[in-house]
Amino acid sequence: MPGGGGWTDRALDYGIPEVREHAMAFVRELLERYDPDGLELDWMRFGYHFRPGKEAEGAALLTRFMREAHSLTRHWSEKRGHPIKLGARVPTHPDAAKGLGMDGVTWAREGLVDMLVPTPFWATTDFDIPIELWRERIGSAAKNIVLAAGAEILVRAYPSAKPIEEDITSTRGFAAACLYRGADQIYLFNYMDPGPMNGGKDAYRTVLQEGLSLEIATQKPRRHVVTYRDTVAPGMSSDVVLPVDGLKKGTFRIYSGPAPKKADILVVAGLPQAEGMAQSKFEITINGKKCSPASDLADLSLFSGVARAVQHQCSPDSLRDGYNEIQIKQLPGEPQQEIVWVELRIVPR
Repeated sequence: MPGGGGWTDRALDYGIPEVREHAMAFVRELLERYDPDGLELDWMRFGYHFRPGKEAEGAALLTRFMREAHSLTRHWSEKRGHPIKLGARVPTHPDAAKGLGMDGVTWAREGLVDMLVPTPFWATTDFDIPIELWRERIGSAAKNIVLAAGAEILVRAYPSAKPIEEDITSTRGFAAACLYRGADQIYLFNYMDPGPMNGGKDAYRTVLQEGLSLEIATQKPRRHVVTYRDTVAPGMSSDVVLPVDGLKKGTFRIYSGPAPKKADILVVAGLPQAEGMAQSKFEITINGKKCSPASDLADLSLFSGVARAVQHQCSPDSLRDGYNEIQIKQLPGEPQQEIVWVELRIVPR
């Protein structure tokens, strides 16, 4: 579509019949020329398929597109003598997906997809994908599909932050939360050989060898990081909560999956370089229970834009299944500090 300086203004407009026809011709060619086990339609590359204000009309157009693609995969399944599955990637929240024209709920309810992946675009992993809401909206048809939660390799605490790569503990944290919420599988995107993640090839090899089952993810150290939704519908909040003024109380809801029976529970608040940073003190609570100051983290390699990582230890009985509310406030006495990173760490004993 013609437009201004934004990259989304240079995207193909699926509201134009010729664009849909061109894309469907490619789908048809792939199925005619090759003999695949499945075909994935990655609607998150790049997530903005219609002119602003045309998303509702676009949802009907994309659903018709999905019906035709589904019909083609079934036709070629019969011709090839084996199932050819159809998958689709959509935004992490069902309202964002439908609001941008990618109505994954309808696709699943109509049986048009075998696999649905709620996922971010690229900017950051979303550690708060509402899998239970997807299941509720899809209803009984959810049992007929694979509902996979998509993780990105990058993590940003807020849109203008410099990204950092996931490490094995944050990947486990993502998996533990999503599987506990009802995801059938975990889908990793941009985890590319030879060593894409923080920790390099050894960390990546461990992920591949151990897998990311709920049992593995909850029996090992894991991190649950405050991020945001990088792809939302017009008028919808991206749920950006960082950075915050340290002297004003910041509240953060973190979904951490099942509460462990025995574990060290730690809250980490990251600060950028600033006057008085090293001397500043904080009060941190989790679910209303006060946490105790612990030694700062010396290794800052897992953070972005952080010059000091304040760490507080919380009692194991302070953690709940599912969502946990963390409040952080800088105590008076030093210049105001900015909090640019928040995470919950769970280290089983």
